[in-house]
Amino acid sequence: MKLRQKKLFWLSFIALTLLKTYLCFHFPIMVDEAFSYVFLVGKGPLVAMSYYPGPNNHVAYTLLASLFAMLPIGALEALRLPNLAISTIFLFLTFLVLKKHTSFKTAYFYVFLFACSPYALMYSFLGRGYFLLSAWAFLALWASLKAIVGGQKRYWVIFVLSSVFGLYTVPTYLYALASNGFLLLIICLQTQHYSNIKALLLNGLTILFLTLLLYSPILLFSGWEALAGNRWVQSLTFSQFIETFPSYLYTIHDDLIDIPPLSLGILVIAWLGAIFIKKNFWKNEAFRKLNPLLVATYCLLPLLFLLIQRVQPFSRVWLYKGMFDFFAIALSILFCMDFLGKKFQLSQKWQTTLLGVLLMAYLGHNIHTIERWIHNPHSLYRQVPQLIQQLPQQAGLKVFTNQDSYNVLLRYHYQSHQLPIHVEVEKYPESGEYDYLILDKKTSVQIPSGYELMYQDEYVKSFYKSND
Repeated sequence: MKLRQKKLFWLSFIALTLLKTYLCFHFPIMVDEAFSYVFLVGKGPLVAMSYYPGPNNHVAYTLLASLFAMLPIGALEALRLPNLAISTIFLFLTFLVLKKHTSFKTAYFYVFLFACSPYALMYSFLGRGYFLLSAWAFLALWASLKAIVGGQKRYWVIFVLSSVFGLYTVPTYLYALASNGFLLLIICLQTQHYSNIKALLLNGLTILFLTLLLYSPILLFSGWEALAGNRWVQSLTFSQFIETFPSYLYTIHDDLIDIPPLSLGILVIAWLGAIFIKKNFWKNEAFRKLNPLLVATYCLLPLLFLLIQRVQPFSRVWLYKGMFDFFAIALSILFCMDFLGKKFQLSQKWQTTLLGVLLMAYLGHNIHTIERWIHNPHSLYRQVPQLIQQLPQQAGLKVFTNQDSYNVLLRYHYQSHQLPIHVEVEKYPESGEYDYLILDKKTSVQIPSGYELMYQDEYVKSFYKSND
């Protein structure tokens, strides 16, 4: 890289890292993070690798966070610092890999365009495993291409390990693995290297065996149903799926890109651009036909998987897919910029400046969205702390609540401050055995005698036990 390019990269990289660090300590703890800490991370590595209360346990990440929790640091740091480090290292290595195979401009613009997107920004510091899953997906793709296109068989080992740890992070990595498998199969058929198909199948069996081996403590102590079942994502009837799929398709891509109402339209144009653009962005001629294959297998094929399963997972599951969606967007923008540069005789300096302005505008838009969400007075995450301020900050409180989110966040607050608390969610009070009642406004229940209203917000009413 030229000195000017090095300065631009390091200035952008350090600024982005500082922004993520600020958000890491400024953004409120989410319910899923709190659940992970209370029931998994805070209980140590053995629980993290054997207890599976549904999809909340992103096992590989939870295990890593539980090791951090053994250090003399707070709960928030144990949950989030591993992800902050992972996302920072991943973006740096992704830039280096792409810089080796494309130009500086392509690698720089793509990496920072994706990094500035709303989900990539949020999940680069939140204590969840989606960014780690995306990192495994990228590493597995890179290693498998080195093995098949580059003919370097030793990279099969990295492909296998990345895939195993991807599945061990979140089982939905299976979507990324299937895309990777189909991409490799197409390349093998195109190049007529049929021996690689045999290697692909053998490595697939190895991935299956090693994944089951890692999950064996969970299968032993929590059972297969805990791993395979997901009450949050249920199969729909075919008619239900077809009826709701257009709305779902718009929602997931708008969440990934956040330029309503144009997100899906922008992405469709980008997909078509990446498929049909003739300009070769790759240094290696063997990668010339890779763009349409990446779009077909990583951007479009997962949507076919959904049709087969008739499920509609949460948008955050598709963060890894967003990597490839933004690659298509980046290539299309760079192609348009190159076209405009030739048409209006814009120098490379002017083109770089325009791309920089575009990145800054997009980043500013997403920061504004995140800050607006944080400071929304109607947000659950603004109202729970107000309730906690009304409660004694002492050990031994007995609380009943029938509001799930308040239950988890309340436990997290007291546990993270080393204050033992008993929270009951099933046995409804018939007398004054609890110090406080936190009741969901959506439910209609009889308030036992001896309790007086202390606090209420948009979600709950809270009562304290009167001494009178």
